[in-house]
Amino acid sequence: MTARTVLAGPDGVACATYVRGTRDGLPLADRLRPRDGAAPHVVAAAAVDTFPGWLVAVHPGPLGDALLAAGATLRRHAHVMRLDLARVPPRPPAPAPPGVTVAALDPRELPAGLGEPNLAAYPAGHPDARPGETAASALAELQRIADGLVTGPLHPATRMAIGADASPLGAVFVNDRPASGPWITDIFRRPGPATRGLGSLLLDHAVAAVRDVGGIQVGLAVTDGNPAQTLYVDRGFVVLESALTLLLPG
Repeated sequence: MTARTVLAGPDGVACATYVRGTRDGLPLADRLRPRDGAAPHVVAAAAVDTFPGWLVAVHPGPLGDALLAAGATLRRHAHVMRLDLARVPPRPPAPAPPGVTVAALDPRELPAGLGEPNLAAYPAGHPDARPGETAASALAELQRIADGLVTGPLHPATRMAIGADASPLGAVFVNDRPASGPWITDIFRRPGPATRGLGSLLLDHAVAAVRDVGGIQVGLAVTDGNPAQTLYVDRGFVVLESALTLLLPG
């Protein structure tokens, strides 16, 4: 069981507990929870004083509202989902479109062109848009995922879609997340009519590959408002919990 750290209020009395971690290169107070009887505004004030510039993850509700009122900025509202492969067998992947190949991905050196479809998959207005991102920085982050530096070692279920001209069209990155097992860290495709349906094809390939090596479940987190959540529900994923990631002032 993950150890929890105590957060003390202004009076020195414990008012909440959390799990210390990192996310997006910042310190993280994960799963911040009030102790019995602690008022949300007291916990929020203690968090702002104790964690300047930190990320804090909480369930939606009074504590999240109090943190926002205390000056926190919403970074992400996400839903953790899981597919139980004993309850919902994987859907056999459909044939790939003409000229498209779905293949395993070599994590040692990603194709130089993989950053471009990743960047294009999250344009302005998308819930997961990344202001200031470039194809080069997107590729660098994918390499960190492939190197196991983000959510754990790369899982062999990771797949990439390649066009007839050998250019990358999309990919699904699956990692072995500590205490969670196979985890879809990112799944994306180049936008456009020619690649419609490629996301579901990549998902089906990845889930089937997890099952083929003895996996019993697959997890992921999807941002609230991301239309991909409809696909995940269709494939049998269920929401386990929802969380807000907030950036504290400082």
